[in-house]
Amino acid sequence: MFGLILSNSTLALTSSLEAQIQHVNELINTNFEATSADSILSMFSLARRTLSNRGLVYKMLSDEKKTTNMLGHIDDSHGRSNDFAKHVWGYKIYMKILGKKRRILRCQF
Repeated sequence: MFGLILSNSTLALTSSLEAQIQHVNELINTNFEATSADSILSMFSLARRTLSNRGLVYKMLSDEKKTTNMLGHIDDSHGRSNDFAKHVWGYKIYMKILGKKRRILRCQF
């Protein structure tokens, strides 16, 4: 339960991925769009892979490749894993709850 609370308090994952997908669309003039909360991760992966195939994946973090290379070097100097992210995405209920909250918020504005 701790990981679920932490992920909810530190980052709205769906919103973040939607913004990143939109950024890819603007960078390479595409129109990737997740049609549901369940499809957002696969759509993000597809958009990122397309960007990578064009040699532009660094643009997800910076306009300059040398900046992302420097960040990668710093990150690589410490042990890291994506265990936390895999754990969070394993919670289907997190995505369902987040989706409901987002619909409520959109209706209020």
